[in-house]
Amino acid sequence: MSALTTASAETVLGLRASDGAAPSGLQALRATALERVRKTGLPARKHEAWKYMRLESFWAQSYVKPSSRKVPDFIAARHVASNCLFFVNGFYRPEISRLHRVPPGFEAGVISDADQTLFPAFSAAMERALDCEQNVFAAANTAGFEEAFCIRLAKGVVLEDPLYMIHVSLPGEAATAVFHPRIVILLEPGARANIVMDFVDGAPGPYFMNALVEAHAGPAAVLQSSVIQSQGAQSLQFINQRGFLSREASWDAVSFVQGGFSRSETKVRFEEPRARAAFYGLSLLSEKAQAFHHLEADHMAEDCVSRQVYKNILSGSAQAEFTSLVHVFEGAKGSDSEQLDRNLLLSPAARVYSRPQLKIEADEVKASHGAATGQLEKDELFYLQSRGLSRELARYVLIYGFAEEILRKIPDVCVRRQLEELAMSEIRTMMGGPEASWLREV
Repeated sequence: MSALTTASAETVLGLRASDGAAPSGLQALRATALERVRKTGLPARKHEAWKYMRLESFWAQSYVKPSSRKVPDFIAARHVASNCLFFVNGFYRPEISRLHRVPPGFEAGVISDADQTLFPAFSAAMERALDCEQNVFAAANTAGFEEAFCIRLAKGVVLEDPLYMIHVSLPGEAATAVFHPRIVILLEPGARANIVMDFVDGAPGPYFMNALVEAHAGPAAVLQSSVIQSQGAQSLQFINQRGFLSREASWDAVSFVQGGFSRSETKVRFEEPRARAAFYGLSLLSEKAQAFHHLEADHMAEDCVSRQVYKNILSGSAQAEFTSLVHVFEGAKGSDSEQLDRNLLLSPAARVYSRPQLKIEADEVKASHGAATGQLEKDELFYLQSRGLSRELARYVLIYGFAEEILRKIPDVCVRRQLEELAMSEIRTMMGGPEASWLREV
């Protein structure tokens, strides 16, 4: 239990004992989640999973559920994809969303009791996820969301074009806004989808976004996902992702973070043999930005494969954390896992905490982990300078090259190019600003 009272936890998270906005069929599940929040309370730094986060100043603020749902014009104008869904403070905005290129067997919408096609599968998936949930904020999402959005692909359906989900966050008017976006993705056997979730600031100001994304992949289903976080210094973003993989299913996920204060927690459960998952992350953190990445891969079945590669570039007094646990359960022989965390420090005041961990309870497995933190290699700088590059341009080339490995993992070409340009701009700023004289050499 944290030093704060359970009443404080409910207040901070904007929870009520009875929240009538959600489907009534989920009220029992929400009550269970709320009771879990009450028993657990808000985390403090004495808890191992939260020891590096300074959250006290956030919990001291006043929190209210937001009233605004207007999408800023600049947000709506910059996304022109065929399949683009907009959300504001957790609420779906169908009037500006587009679904022009979707196949038969694709369903998407806000969940209600009256929806006899989506609701039964959706509620069963939520109950299943809550049963194994240990994160108080993920439980708080179940207790506090006001709208839940479900995406389902029927057996063998392939969504050829990427599906963009634009989550716009707006600050509260009189107090800090708190909201709980909830997304559930259901892929039936053999279905395939590429989903891009872009979390953006709609206006400057403080808010607390606590999102939960569940993915349930049936046999041989394939999910590709990208999560993009670009936020201001006053915002607090928690994004929890959960994946449940059946036989021969796969999930490839890429995370991109720029600025702000964020914590992501991604967990995958291999529930049947020969499933695979790969997670890649890149954070560009300057000034006082902080990003905390927590990952867990539960190998519960035979012959499953997990891969994790995360990179952070930090300047100023930025801070990053990579904590990962690969748990190979008894009987999960043939498991194969790799964990790698690499960090590039551009400032002596920047800090990184790296904690890859293994828990092996089975024989005949492969498992490796590694972490490296440092500055640019002098030999590499010397080599590029010997080829005619100035010292600053050589530094830029090496820094961007460090980031490029992760950027190449983004499956959608348009998103990849957008983030490449954003990374180039941010790296230049971290090196001295867009007006630096050496940029004329680029």
